[in-house]
This record gives sequence, structure tokens and C-alpha cells, in this order.
Amino acid sequence: SQVWPGGCVKGGTPGIMHKFLIPWIFNIYDIDVVWIDFDVYFWQDPTLDILEHQKAGDHEILISGSFATHCICNGIVYFRATENMRLWLLDVIHWMYDHPYEHDQKCFAAWLNHTERVAYEPLPRSGSLPTWDTLDSVVKF
Repeated sequence: SQVWPGGCVKGGTPGIMHKFLIPWIFNIYDIDVVWIDFDVYFWQDPTLDILEHQKAGDHEILISGSFATHCICNGIVYFRATENMRLWLLDVIHWMYDHPYEHDQKCFAAWLNHTERVAYEPLPRSGSLPTWDTLDSVVKF
């Protein structure tokens, strides 16, 4: 991977693993992370809503949901910097390395035990499942 002048990271291999590496690296340094896909457009700054939601439920992950179905949409994801989050992200990164063509959103849902499966066997976990919730996908996100 390379960092380009605009701050973007260009991946050199197929797969979506890079998307999980960046939050993991920041979490190592105790920095909370929000990732936002390039096709997300905000009408207003979402920072306050994300932080209020996180504090109200003490969640480690907040993820956008679909307004039409019972599924997550990882276009917006908040990762709180905790040891459990670092372990979870590292497990996801290892698994994604071994399965480079799995869809990242499906993988994300499976690793959160939410509506998707990506393996016949239980996923290998080094820690507990992070506490998580979906962001309001109808009005705010």
C-alpha cells in the first residue's frame, strides 16, 4: 500500500482487508475511528450524533443500517479504541487475509453475528464480541 498526497491509501492487492487495517492501526494508539465510504453524503456534521449514541449505550461499534431491511450497511462505522476492539479487528483482518474475495459488508455482519454467515464453522475469536448498535438509518444516517 502507498499513501498518496490526498491522504488516501491505495491498495495493491485484491480484497478489502485494507479497510480494516486502518481502524486497527489507529486503535493501537487509542484513537477512536469513524470510517465513511466515499459514496456517503452528509447534510450536516454527524460527529455529535455519533458521540451521543456511543455514550448512551457505551458501544464499541456503531454501524449504519439499511432503512428498508434488517441488515447493516458499513458505509459509516464508528470504532471505539478498546483492547477488545483491537482483538476483534485483528481477527477480522486475519480472516479476510485468508478469504480475500469475501464481500466486506457480509464479512462485517458475520463477525458481528448479525444475519450473515461466511463459514460453516464458527469464526475464530480471540476476544468477546464487541458491543455494538446500528445508527438511526431513517432520520439521521
